[in-house]
Amino acid sequence: MYNITRIYHLQIIFRAVIVAKLMYGSSTWWGFASAADRQKVKAFIQHCTRAGFYTPDPHYDFQELCNEADHRLFNKILESQYHVLEQLLPPREL
Repeated sequence: MYNITRIYHLQIIFRAVIVAKLMYGSSTWWGFASAADRQKVKAFIQHCTRAGFYTPDPHYDFQELCNEADHRLFNKILESQYHVLEQLLPPREL
């Protein structure tokens, strides 16, 4: 029982620290990452999964999480004309 609780807490910490750090700037760098870079991130996550540090969500892999974060950021830019990145979009048509 103690060991299962330890593993569970380790996985929570891994998700809160490592996955959060990878996701933090993913909207910025994921689109510019080469296939080799993406494979390295995927290999790192697979290695951590095998080591027991991480239990990935069965519905999402890391690429899908990055794509979802990118989609959310883009929608926030579209929804607000005062968003700091809105000026980078083409003019809105009325």
